[in-house]
Amino acid sequence: MCLPDGVPLIWASRLLGKPIQGRVTGLDLLPEFSRTGAEKGYRFFFLGAKEGVAKKLSERLLSIYPNLQVCGYYSPPFAERFSDEENSKMISMINNAQPHVIWVSLTAPKQDYWIAEHFDKLNANIIIGVGGAFEVTAGLIPRAPYWMQRNGLEWLFRLSQEPRRLFKRYILEAPQFIPLVLLQKLNLLSLKNYSE
Repeated sequence: MCLPDGVPLIWASRLLGKPIQGRVTGLDLLPEFSRTGAEKGYRFFFLGAKEGVAKKLSERLLSIYPNLQVCGYYSPPFAERFSDEENSKMISMINNAQPHVIWVSLTAPKQDYWIAEHFDKLNANIIIGVGGAFEVTAGLIPRAPYWMQRNGLEWLFRLSQEPRRLFKRYILEAPQFIPLVLLQKLNLLSLKNYSE
């Protein structure tokens, strides 16, 4: 499952004439779906984040939803790309736990590539990449004020909290999205004019 979690993504979808209904962040979905999971008896596995974060997340969610079934968690060592041995270890650990839902917090886009690459080997009903949602939901780092969330400024709050880690993503990489969206819009206009 890929989530439309950024306000700029909503803006781009409107500009391109294919509006997304709304924003769904991992920060909103994880606690909300935990309530549903506890009610329905879904088994959760948490993969990713720094050592100890998934454990803290599990403890916090279980304190709120005592019926939640956390069947496992694992924080792999930091790596741009995991070794075949590490991937096999993670897949085996997850499948042995028999989760219904796997929550993956390996940062974007690494988590998305990892899910796509191993999807067919994982025995779960739902696999969701949720970025930094583990730390926030566990109460280890604060979330942006609501007015910043609503106005597309959550990135700025996160950058102020973790400038070293997020500088490259938000200052160097994210602006590359704008010309790509504009180019796509121009291509759509050209196709429309050509077909008329």
